[in-house]
Amino acid sequence: ITGTPEYVSPEQALGDPLGPPSDLYALGLVLYRALAGRLPFQARSAGGWIQARLSQRPLPLREAAPGGAWPDDLVRLLERLLEKEPARRV
Repeated sequence: ITGTPEYVSPEQALGDPLGPPSDLYALGLVLYRALAGRLPFQARSAGGWIQARLSQRPLPLREAAPGGAWPDDLVRLLERLLEKEPARRV
């Protein structure tokens, strides 16, 4: 696997072919971190980050940063960008 473990897409972690949906996933992670100040998964190692990506649901933005007035459209956009299945991101 090539890339920063905190930002790899599920398909990248599995060694599957990459394409625009992988970039959308990374965009979702960067946007989430910019808004919440943290990533939607927590881990202590590179392997932990990858395992979290494959097995856990992302922490909802409203739980990660409950003080924000997050518009529903933004929350839905983040949920879509962070879908595990690449085809569901586009």
